[in-house]
Amino acid sequence: MIEVGAFSITPLQRLVDIDGETPDGQASSGRGRLYDVSDGGESRLTVRDTSWANGERDVVATERHDSPQRFDTLVARLRLAVLPHGSAFYLELRQARLKANGRANLFVPDEQALDAGAGIAVLRELEQHGATRVGTRETLLDDTDRTRTRLGAVFPREAELVPLVAYVCTRVAPVAQSLQA
Repeated sequence: MIEVGAFSITPLQRLVDIDGETPDGQASSGRGRLYDVSDGGESRLTVRDTSWANGERDVVATERHDSPQRFDTLVARLRLAVLPHGSAFYLELRQARLKANGRANLFVPDEQALDAGAGIAVLRELEQHGATRVGTRETLLDDTDRTRTRLGAVFPREAELVPLVAYVCTRVAPVAQSLQA
């Protein structure tokens, strides 16, 4: 079990085989590892970290249990894409924020908004769990297009928990706080 702010992430002893679509939109098969994400109070989700046959990964909630209804917006939605980047992985830190209709969309936060939504210093937390570089797409990927200011992280393949930590910080914690768009 690991602690991320107010949440604990506990691996479950279950793997699931998945046929579906990778973050880049390719039909593929994969294997998902399940985790219990809980704040010890009203919020408890089952989250799946899927490794796809093409080398991509993603993280998404699969069940909200008895958590408040606002967590429905995460179940099978707003997955965190984890893409190969050379011999490492890259992920973006877009933040879930609830709209007036109760559904969340992903927004591009600055570091201050990211930390406020998670309740912790997110970039530092990612580094503590194995991210080797955190910053903008421009800094990390030499990106020059309109998405160059998005925050992200690069991490080695063996830093298995970075995507789960990022998912809790950018999806679960903001929804738990009812962060509004």
